[in-house]
Amino acid sequence: MPKAVPGSAARSLSVFVAASLVLPALVFVAASWLAYEGHFRQARERLARTLDVVHEHAVKVFETHDLAAEQINEILGGLDDEAIRTREAALNPRLKALDARLAQINDIWVLNRDGRPLVTANFHPAPVNLDLSDRAYYRVHRDGVVPPGRPYVSEVLRGRADPTTTFFQVSLRRRGADGGTGASPPALSQA
Repeated sequence: MPKAVPGSAARSLSVFVAASLVLPALVFVAASWLAYEGHFRQARERLARTLDVVHEHAVKVFETHDLAAEQINEILGGLDDEAIRTREAALNPRLKALDARLAQINDIWVLNRDGRPLVTANFHPAPVNLDLSDRAYYRVHRDGVVPPGRPYVSEVLRGRADPTTTFFQVSLRRRGADGGTGASPPALSQA
């Protein structure tokens, strides 16, 4: 029979106690790390899926705005500012019908060369005393910052005709009677 070495039982007991404390801690740390990595991976996957959905929605919104701008130009038929003002009563219902068909658009505004409304979809008569010439969505077209035929997307704005409304504006310079672009954009807004 082997002879017991003095203190070896105490050392064995110390090793056993240390192992019984360290081993569960290591298992806990490893399990926590694996769970953390798993949750992080799932979050990245969900984020990627959400980003795909948001991208697809944004593409549809801007395609809708492009199509609406073309439709507005067709409705206006190259009319000048005075002709649009004269025909406001007839143009308003047509813009309102277009606006009603497109859920992504909340209102349509056609501005004159001075940045004042000529006709809108939701306000009749148009608030002609409302000066929008200081708004970026007007200035970029007037000043040629955005090339003709290219849309401009504004920051989020608070409405002036209806201060309870917040929206962003997608604007496009409208075509003139000669097929060129006029100085004022039909501004398509989305809250």
